[in-house]
Amino acid sequence: MNTGYLFKETLAYAKYLKSELDLNVVEIKPKLSPKTIENKYGQLWLNGAAGIEQFNSLTKLQPLQQALAKTKPTIWLSGVRRQQSQERQNMLFAVERFNTAKIHPMLDWTDKMVHEYMVKNHLPRHPLEAEGYLSVGDTVTTQSLHEVDDPSDTRFMGFKRECGLHA
Repeated sequence: MNTGYLFKETLAYAKYLKSELDLNVVEIKPKLSPKTIENKYGQLWLNGAAGIEQFNSLTKLQPLQQALAKTKPTIWLSGVRRQQSQERQNMLFAVERFNTAKIHPMLDWTDKMVHEYMVKNHLPRHPLEAEGYLSVGDTVTTQSLHEVDDPSDTRFMGFKRECGLHA
């Protein structure tokens, strides 16, 4: 999901992984560019929880729903894990989301298990992890641990943890 607001490190990391792992990646983008969104709606992420909801809808939810409607996949694999947030504690391993079977095969994986898997399989970490980013999303809604007092404030200015794709 390329929202148009991704960190340059995220784009380079995705390009590297695609090449190194020979991945068939389909890039999904919003219909509106960041400039168009900001000209039409302003900097939505600065408008509290409601602004963040609208921003996420325009840049993530609507593009994903359109892509799923167009491609009609039977299964959507997601790497979400219970340990990542309170909202994910009661997730099920399989759900129906946007008329697609959404499977969470890593749901019970711990941070340690992810680390061990990445080491064992020689997978590189996201470059921003070393700079204190616990979770990397959009440049305008993601902060490093060095920028906040509470780790739960690293995404969406603490108003929420989920963008809506997995909620």
